Amino acid sequence: MQDLHRSPEEADQLNTDAALLRAFVVVARTGSFGRAAEQLHVDPSTVSRHVAQLERRIGARLLERTTRQVWLTDAGEALLDRAVAVVEAVDEFRRAAGAVVRQGTREISLGFQTHTLNREVLAWINAAEQAAGVGPIRLVEGTFADPSTGLRDRSVDLALVFAPFDDREIEWEPLVELPWLIFVPASHRLATQPKVQIADLFDEAWVRPDTDDQVFVDFWCANDLRDRPPPIEGPAYATPESALAVIASGRGVGVGASLRDGIQLDGIVARRAADDRWAAVALAWRSDGLTAGAAALRDALLSTRPDVGRLGRVVPPRP
Repeated sequence: MQDLHRSPEEADQLNTDAALLRAFVVVARTGSFGRAAEQLHVDPSTVSRHVAQLERRIGARLLERTTRQVWLTDAGEALLDRAVAVVEAVDEFRRAAGAVVRQGTREISLGFQTHTLNREVLAWINAAEQAAGVGPIRLVEGTFADPSTGLRDRSVDLALVFAPFDDREIEWEPLVELPWLIFVPASHRLATQPKVQIADLFDEAWVRPDTDDQVFVDFWCANDLRDRPPPIEGPAYATPESALAVIASGRGVGVGASLRDGIQLDGIVARRAADDRWAAVALAWRSDGLTAGAAALRDALLSTRPDVGRLGRVVPPRP
């Protein structure tokens, strides 16, 4: 290990808090300070500062880096698994603490993906809250790193999700179906075409959700429609906004769906796919462990549908 200067106070008390450890873990997993910053929703300079601070407190360099590459040192290799264990333990504590607080306050947490929420959906949620006589409801925004939007790790009670996804131990009911939108840079060869088929883009790099959920990745990369693997694996994204930024930069094309009327499209052209391809916005919950309040809210939500017919097609409640 390469010894780095540290004060006696740092030598006596290694204050390795979770934020510093998390930055190290995510950089090690992604191999990039930039991609780590996207996942952590901070600036790359913040990630770099956290890793450097952790290295000073430990007294050893954990990562070596150039402008193009990041790799673990021997010390980083030796400590990575322990850092992962600490970060996971902190996350589990926070989830457990949140569950205790929700039970004590009758709070119900509702996860959502950014483009599953709009004014009409919020009105639908508020009406269901009143009808069920529960609350308060806490809205928790998720990312595509977890398409279950917090249900997988039990950090939320219910969730508004895009389906399909890996739904093991999770139940879901479709609410609305939205047509696929195709996004290409404004300079793209298809940007001026009135109609674009999904297959027109199969020879190009597609941006892809940055998740281990292969069901979700396959759907949003149209892998079920391809007769061969994608020729180029495009950049990964954790949020719709980061996907649009990558597309605008010309590094890939992509698809999506949205309940929002306005999407920031600077440098991007959006076309509704000429194919009959739809994505479902669904209400989802775990098959076990619903509190009485969460179950009451779920039932109230499923008894109606949000008024969003102009953007897609509403799926009627099941009998």
